[in-house]
Amino acid sequence: MLTPTGTAEVYLELLASTQRPPLLFLLRNVSSIVRARLYGKRRALRLLEQASHFQQLHERGAIRARINADLGLLYKLKGQPDVARQFLEKGRLPAQQQGATFVLNKIQAILADLK
Repeated sequence: MLTPTGTAEVYLELLASTQRPPLLFLLRNVSSIVRARLYGKRRALRLLEQASHFQQLHERGAIRARINADLGLLYKLKGQPDVARQFLEKGRLPAQQQGATFVLNKIQAILADLK
């Protein structure tokens, strides 16, 4: 079972992907893909907000940095670069401090794409 963050990341990957999947995959999953395209941003936002309310997560932890990176990507996809930049900057320092290079690379790539 995926965590709220993991599920949100699946939606974000579907929404942000620039690669075209094979035709057979599209035909077999057309209803899921259409639903994800229509409701994925809203559902991802709800899941990420739910995950960010977990009191056990430290503000400077790697998971919190990952949530902020995902929120940054979501707001980039929603066409709100200023809000995206705020979340990405908020997630950058914890990712650096925790040595979360995957999250840090993701943040830097999204920031570079915003400029």
